[in-house]
Amino acid sequence: MFITHDIATVRAIADEVVVMKGGRVMDQGAKATVLDPRAIPIRSSCWPRSPSRIPIG
Repeated sequence: MFITHDIATVRAIADEVVVMKGGRVMDQGAKATVLDPRAIPIRSSCWPRSPSRIPIG
């Protein structure tokens, strides 16, 4: 299990994904299906449309 908010990392390393919001499972399944925001609108509301940049250091 790997927990992250970094969708780019999820796309790079995951096969299966669980999307949680407010401590509840919103969706789970194959990466290609779950991370496709066109499939179900709630998915796209779970993360920002563009990745955030957090400075390191």
